[in-house]
Amino acid sequence: MTKTPKKAANKAKRGPKPETLKIEGKWQDAVKKSLSKKKPADGWPKGLA
Repeated sequence: MTKTPKKAANKAKRGPKPETLKIEGKWQDAVKKSLSKKKPADGWPKGLA
């Protein structure tokens, strides 16, 4: 009797592919810069918050 490897139940990946963001320079400086900006007067657009 030999054992056969079990197949994965479902190899299909769900959901959209993740977005990637290329940051130039140090990421700490980029975070400080983005947090120092004021938020929009009318609020954030729907779907981005």
